Amino acid sequence: MRRYTGVRVLTQTILDCDLAVYIGKDICKEAYQYRQHDNNLYLSDEEEGLISFALGMAIGTDKRIFVFCEDQYFIRNMSEFMQAGVSKCKNFVVVLFVSGGYTNVSNTPLIFDEVNSQHGILYNMGFMVHNYSNFFKQHKNPIKHIRKFWARIRGPLAVLLPVDNRKKDMPVVELSKNMTATKEFIRNKDITGYSYVPPFSIEELALGV
Repeated sequence: MRRYTGVRVLTQTILDCDLAVYIGKDICKEAYQYRQHDNNLYLSDEEEGLISFALGMAIGTDKRIFVFCEDQYFIRNMSEFMQAGVSKCKNFVVVLFVSGGYTNVSNTPLIFDEVNSQHGILYNMGFMVHNYSNFFKQHKNPIKHIRKFWARIRGPLAVLLPVDNRKKDMPVVELSKNMTATKEFIRNKDITGYSYVPPFSIEELALGV
């Protein structure tokens, strides 16, 4: 599956009360036409510390924070991902596009592609881990199916989505420099973040013996 398809579908799956952080110039270009909100962030993958930055935002708001990045960014910043995993932050989600290679260097494999269990690494860091490959196999445009699934998620969650590293020629997007709109969005109490409330809890059940 092309990364563009994954970016397009998952970007349209996010709710208006969620905040998206896109890391990588190509991902930013692919996402921008589907989410042109001033409060979202479009950032270069040459910058470090972005996962910690996004986690800090998640800790300070009830809104869900979705981070989109590639496996090449993950292996450079594993310590930050580990911090996000152990944070137990319920509104933090990272979507990890796994291509197994560097985007701008052809025929150069990533070490992450050689590990025994990519799922296991993230799980041991503290993440719940989802793989949505079957959604894309079973449905041509699985937006509503994944959105229904995401209505029940709790973080920290890592979504692994295997993709190839083919690019789609798209207009260049100006990366985020001024974060005023993002701050206003986070502080806006009129925009209520989505929070899943289960229909019942174990504590409320009166179990007979």
